[in-house]
This record gives sequence, C-alpha cells and structure tokens, in this order.
Amino acid sequence: HLSLLTNGAPSMQRAKVQAAGIDSFFQHIFVGGEFAQGKPAALIFTAALQAAVCRPEEAVHIGDSLWHDVAGAQKSGIHTVWLNRKGQRRQDHAQDQAQDLAQDTPNNFPQPDFEIVSLKDLPACLDHLQR
Repeated sequence: HLSLLTNGAPSMQRAKVQAAGIDSFFQHIFVGGEFAQGKPAALIFTAALQAAVCRPEEAVHIGDSLWHDVAGAQKSGIHTVWLNRKGQRRQDHAQDQAQDLAQDTPNNFPQPDFEIVSLKDLPACLDHLQR
C-alpha cells in the first residue's frame, strides 16, 4: 500500500501531484490542509495508517523534513527514512527547520531509522526492515 502525505493547501498540493503525473501510484493522498493539523501532528499519520489497515510498526514513512516527516512519523510509532538529498548534517538541518518554523532548536534532534541521499537507496532500507 502506498500513500502520499503532504502539507499545504489542498487544491495546490493535489494540482502539483496531478501535474507531476504521480497520483496513480498512490492508493491514498493525504494533504495537511484537509486536517486540523498537518505533519508533524499525529492525525495525518493515523489517517494514513487506518486507510492502509496497518499497524505503525508495519509502516515506513519517507520524507525530506526531520521535523515534519521524521519526528512526526516517529511520534506515531512509524519507521522513518530521511531523504537527505543535500547531504546536510542532521543538526544543521534541524536547526534550519526550527528557525523556519519559528521554534526553539531542541536539544534532541530527530534520529531517523535510515538516511538516504536518493530514492535509489530506498530498497536497501526496506530490505533491512523486512529482516
């Protein structure tokens, strides 16, 4: 089961997904603007788990944001893969995002289960989780 979780205005995000031609790859698409709170709030992750009829430990969330994706999924008990295309240090990325979100930088930076620089590296992570 493959779902997409994204934050933002629903009409804009859905238009982007359709324009990219990737909507048919996903059984469900969840947009943060359609919920009381988007990622990293648990509600959007819970909705995705319920739609997939799976338990948190059976799921994997792949995302490029330590706060929205990694921290949010981990709070819901979901395995995480940080897509770090720029090869940033976790602390630097976390500090940048905390500033962007007007939050204080936390002492504990989110620690993903896996970190990859390309989606080409994802199958190895999934193989590892299956074992």
